[in-house]
Amino acid sequence: QFSLNFDPSVMSVDSISSEGRAPASPFYEISEAGKLDIVVVDLTGDPIPSGSGVVLNVYASISAAAAAQSMTLTLSSVQVANEAGNPINVVARDGVLEVQR
Repeated sequence: QFSLNFDPSVMSVDSISSEGRAPASPFYEISEAGKLDIVVVDLTGDPIPSGSGVVLNVYASISAAAAAQSMTLTLSSVQVANEAGNPINVVARDGVLEVQR
């Protein structure tokens, strides 16, 4: 699970999709403050295999009134667990999540 933080005056989240990897709806929550909280699991209870490709798609819109700019999207509150549900250390660095075993 993790949170995606963004500027809500510039961007809005339209939808999320995760084929076969998301728990029953709702598996995400969007705050008005620009925080998207997401939980992703494999519905069969199996771990998500390394190199399995795209796990989650976030579809967003940019406001037509927004000035041209670079907007930072940040991940926070990242938590990863193994197949037994035990936490695994994870480090977010330069847009990459490094799972440490």
